[in-house]
Amino acid sequence: MTIRFSANNPELRKAGRASTALFASVVVAGALCALPAQAQEVVDELPEVELRAVPPVYSYDFGLQLGFADITYFRDEVKPWATYGFFFSWGWHPRGNDRIGPGIAAIVEGPFPLHYSMSIEPSFRWDRVMGKLSVGAAVGPAFMLHSRLTELGTDRYFTPAPMIAGRIGWSEPWTRVGRRLFIVAEPKFRLIAGDVNYGVSLQVGSGQGY
Repeated sequence: MTIRFSANNPELRKAGRASTALFASVVVAGALCALPAQAQEVVDELPEVELRAVPPVYSYDFGLQLGFADITYFRDEVKPWATYGFFFSWGWHPRGNDRIGPGIAAIVEGPFPLHYSMSIEPSFRWDRVMGKLSVGAAVGPAFMLHSRLTELGTDRYFTPAPMIAGRIGWSEPWTRVGRRLFIVAEPKFRLIAGDVNYGVSLQVGSGQGY
């Protein structure tokens, strides 16, 4: 008996299509079963990324200060007294968390208006934030107006004075992209009319973060 195969045989084409469909089903089912395991492997291999604050190129800060100082010009008449004022600073970040630039402060010292010294202090400042620790220093002139009420009126004196100060305290960023809050202590020394003037203030302020 002779069996002949023909490409045009309907039964043969039907059997071929069934075999092809069965093979494709097995391949697709195997791929679908392997996908969850492969996806889990990819997820397990992804590195952990910690988002940190981006250091700015330039930044500023401002705030208020309250302190205690020796009233040098009227030392014989007034004991060390409370001080108050405000400050502003701006600077460039040459690297990371260091900043250098100008600053200015306006401060009133003494029992206003009986005896007081008013000071305008432009300065060159350096600041650095290391985690939550903020440190810094400033140097510059202080232009001071001293005033005293007398029975005959008001005596006023003007004196320039070299100034140097340091800072140390706490700093906390508000957001990942910039704002921060800080509280620092600033000891300060001036040379007023040949006498050393000392004081310390607590500064509370805000500005761009770093």
